[in-house]
Amino acid sequence: MTYNFKDTVYVRNINEKVSLNTLKRKLNEVFAPYGPVLSITAHKNIRMRGQAFVTLEDEAKASRAIDCLNDTVIFQKKIQCQLAKTSSDDSVERHLGESEFTVYVQDRQKKKAQQDESSMKKSSTPKVVKVDLQNVPPNKILLIQGLPNDITSEELTSVFESYKGFVQARLVAVKRVAFIDFENEQDATVAKDENMDLTIREVKAQVSYAKK
Repeated sequence: MTYNFKDTVYVRNINEKVSLNTLKRKLNEVFAPYGPVLSITAHKNIRMRGQAFVTLEDEAKASRAIDCLNDTVIFQKKIQCQLAKTSSDDSVERHLGESEFTVYVQDRQKKKAQQDESSMKKSSTPKVVKVDLQNVPPNKILLIQGLPNDITSEELTSVFESYKGFVQARLVAVKRVAFIDFENEQDATVAKDENMDLTIREVKAQVSYAKK
């Protein structure tokens, strides 16, 4: 849940070379005539750099500050001002009261934790690495791409061990690929031609010659 009491001004196009303390002092000075200024939020991380949020007492004061300060030059750059899409924590706490604000913060922290967990799961999922090997000349090693996430060497061995000349299956699980070694090119070619539609656990894999 988010709140917007239309009392917070979003300021962008701020000179990024200015320190946070200097920036906050200047913003407080500039916005004070339309204040009181209840809070100023600014960060130096990449996502928030060159931006700030200034919370005033109410919507009327915020709107007046926007009208008067938009395009004002601060630290050799014209700042851009508009109403923020959500109110600052200070504003929310002032409007809701302590108990409701506590619930609000807990709910937000829970959602952030869920988002972080989801991001971690996505980043830990191995990406399918497919290499275009259409022009690789025939040789005695086959490359299998697009394998299931939890495929094992034993499963691959069971697929190819019945073919003449089979030597071994070498799995690179993190990339979902495997190399199948044969004694010679002819034996590898037979196995390749007979497995062009190879499907393992409902996952269609791509079979080609490996690049030597």
